[in-house]
Amino acid sequence: AINGGVDLSMAELKSFETMVEQRRSAQDSMLLGWLRYARKDAAGAARWFKASMGYGSLPKAIEGYALSLREQGQFAEAEKVSYENRKSDPLIAQLYIEILATDLTRNTLPTIDPTRLSQFEAVVEEIKSANGSQALGWYYFRSGATQTAYDWFKRSVAWEVLESNTLGLALAKRHRCVRPVDP
Repeated sequence: AINGGVDLSMAELKSFETMVEQRRSAQDSMLLGWLRYARKDAAGAARWFKASMGYGSLPKAIEGYALSLREQGQFAEAEKVSYENRKSDPLIAQLYIEILATDLTRNTLPTIDPTRLSQFEAVVEEIKSANGSQALGWYYFRSGATQTAYDWFKRSVAWEVLESNTLGLALAKRHRCVRPVDP
């Protein structure tokens, strides 16, 4: 049913949900979470993923919970959950990077708490995320900190060469080398 191959009746689904609640099964709660997520029911998915996390610590349930929160626009909570659980699974660490990278690269320059930013930088360094380092590069570039932007773009290119991080590196290098001319 998660992959769309079988359609469950409401009675079958309700019966399974009741059984899962009675047995307090982490695996089955997680399956219900992924079913709800596949059906675009982020709130229902979050409820089942959270139940699964309460029954047992399954990284895929944590990932699903953070994805469901993000889908509902609860970005701060999704970021918190993925940051706190980043070491339990590489996909959760990547999800954390993705959530904050999206915030850093919004059209309007965000104001980011320094503690939050340094935590993000540490995770980016730890997992060598080209996406995260590129987001930091663009954030610092737009903030006017071209040397810091250059350093992050340089790391990003070292970890994975992409057109966007190479362009950022070139722009940051150009801007940090441009000196005002004395009148």
